[in-house]
Amino acid sequence: MAMFDTHLAAGTVMSGALATLAVTHENVPLSLALGLVLAGTLGSVLPDIDAPQSRPTRVMLSIFAMALSLLICIRLVSSIPFWALPLLYGICFLGLRVVLESVLQRFAVHRGIIHSIPAALVATTATAVASHTLLGSSALQSWWLALFVLAGFLIHLVMDEVYAVNISGAKLKRSFGSALKLYGEPFPTLLCLVVLVALWLLSPPIPQSIVSLPQALWGAVFH
Repeated sequence: MAMFDTHLAAGTVMSGALATLAVTHENVPLSLALGLVLAGTLGSVLPDIDAPQSRPTRVMLSIFAMALSLLICIRLVSSIPFWALPLLYGICFLGLRVVLESVLQRFAVHRGIIHSIPAALVATTATAVASHTLLGSSALQSWWLALFVLAGFLIHLVMDEVYAVNISGAKLKRSFGSALKLYGEPFPTLLCLVVLVALWLLSPPIPQSIVSLPQALWGAVFH
């Protein structure tokens, strides 16, 4: 299993390289590039939230709670008195932090459903929904951010599988196959699919330029 620092470094490098390609070849505005790098880097460490007792996970949960609280305050800034904003932020942060940690401790199992392709799709679609709904980003910007979260998430899963191969001994470790998988335990898998469908129904339409991106990449590589 790759360490947190390794995932973070790989996610940062990959996201920077992909953001450069997006800006130079896909007409992505330079102003979005930093957001893409952050999204890819976040995606590259996101699967490890299924270890709720680890220090990196606690840090990530706090960042999530901070970000969500900030977004809530931004959305409500015109509806409440200025003096109430710090109080609202504090309540939101503490509430979200406790709820997120409680949910993870109740349902998360390391190398469980969160280390899977369905979980990667949930993270991707959730990013598009959050960006479009909470930040007011366009559908195109939202799906670009979502794609970078997906890329980071997948590179994490691939690295975990690579680290599960003992090359010197020409054998597979016990953890092989536990990251890049299509399903886990029945109930978590079903719950993950239900959440994915719900998020998909809430997500903005995928722009044609995003739909045609795989074909464009294929043409750029093989022609």
